[in-house]
Amino acid sequence: MPKLEVKNLAAFYGRAQALRNVSLTVDGTEIVALLGANGAGKTTTLRVISGLLRPSRGDVFLDGERISGRPPEYIVSLGVAHVPEGRRLFPGLTVRENLYLGATIRKLKRSQLASEVERVLAMFPVLEQHLDRPAWALSGGQQQMVAVARGLMSNPKVLLLDEPSLGLAPIIVKQLFRTIAEIGRQGTAILLVEQNAPMAFSVSRRAYVMETGAITIHDTVDRLRQNQRVQNAYLGLGEESAPAEA
Repeated sequence: MPKLEVKNLAAFYGRAQALRNVSLTVDGTEIVALLGANGAGKTTTLRVISGLLRPSRGDVFLDGERISGRPPEYIVSLGVAHVPEGRRLFPGLTVRENLYLGATIRKLKRSQLASEVERVLAMFPVLEQHLDRPAWALSGGQQQMVAVARGLMSNPKVLLLDEPSLGLAPIIVKQLFRTIAEIGRQGTAILLVEQNAPMAFSVSRRAYVMETGAITIHDTVDRLRQNQRVQNAYLGLGEESAPAEA
């Protein structure tokens, strides 16, 4: 049974249809990429999975339990964490306070909370020296690390990442994707929305391609690298991917 299963989703913004019969799966410790141009429906797919948008048709299952249409806080409590595009940090709070908010649903004791912060900081050690700084004062790359770390504070079964490389310098992107690969190796399933296909392919085993709200291609990354259509649309102008090793 897949850890996450999306079946025949349709969704609208007003009268505009954003998703058309979208189906995908993510297995237990798998990283799966979701590629597509702006407006293809990638972000909408993540919003439906995390409960921020109700589908007009179709279902989402986590470990076999139907979660589509349930409140976002309930979906988080079951083990789905959504790191949205644009980071969405709380600018008036420190890095530490942003991390604490990520664990709110777990109702941890203070000692447990401190232990969880240490666990997450092991993934992003550069943040340790910035814990008591306002989140807005960090660099773009460090803010993205905080956003991912905040998602990890809920101890998710599935992590939804929306464009984590957006606006970051190439060297920071490579560092971030090494960490994403390590998160997967440690047992968290990841659905990765990313326009930087070479970097997405460097950490993923399979990938889906979306166009105008529908899945048009699905295959292993190895086969997609040989797919002429994918090469022309997503790999031709991309930078070379770096091995995602810790």
